[in-house]
Amino acid sequence: MLAEEHYSNCNSSEVSLGLQGWQIHIENSFCKCSLNYEYYTDLNWAKKASILKFYKPSCIDWLNMERRNKHVQSFLLDWFPEKLNDFNVSSERIKIASISLCFSGIIRNSSKVLNSFTIHGFRVNLSQFKRLIASFSQVKTLKLSTCKISLPTSFTFPESLPSSKISELDLFASGSRLYSDWKNNPEQFRNLIQGLATYPGFKMSLYSLHIEYCRIKGKDAENILIESGLEGTKVYST
Repeated sequence: MLAEEHYSNCNSSEVSLGLQGWQIHIENSFCKCSLNYEYYTDLNWAKKASILKFYKPSCIDWLNMERRNKHVQSFLLDWFPEKLNDFNVSSERIKIASISLCFSGIIRNSSKVLNSFTIHGFRVNLSQFKRLIASFSQVKTLKLSTCKISLPTSFTFPESLPSSKISELDLFASGSRLYSDWKNNPEQFRNLIQGLATYPGFKMSLYSLHIEYCRIKGKDAENILIESGLEGTKVYST
């Protein structure tokens, strides 16, 4: 009954789910759901989460995703939409958070995301980076913002993977001193580019690389791209 009552109000510009930490915005049939896991202590959470099946949001913004909360895994396993245009995950913490707590659930639902995937403020190791690239290869935009990406060694992707459709890779500030510090660890940025170049079809799909506030000069990045066979990629830097 609760889900039906909320669904009947789906034409309004903003709908409250009656659950602290949730907001749903609906404008011209575009439905965006913002979820803040910092507040998830509601005992009827699963019942209220089922409302999303009625709304079928086009975009989900998840805040405080790194918290150890049973509702996080519950949502990923049971209530994640069957299809989603944009999926954004943020730690919203001053201290960089580990993505491990929610990583398996994110990968489990990766094929349901169609347009863009973003993570913000997480530590990502080499294995996780490769899984993210491969699992979200169907999206147009992949963004790892203010993330500490650890790539101490070179790596390759298997030839058996499907061709990539990623046209935009945004690494905003992930190379800054507080995160991956590519100015003092240039080999890790080189490992990143050379590794991506081994992904099937990446040379054809990748149109733009954003490295704003990554402490890498645009010209240096372009040279590495050319060396790796990604010379058709446009670099955006500061």
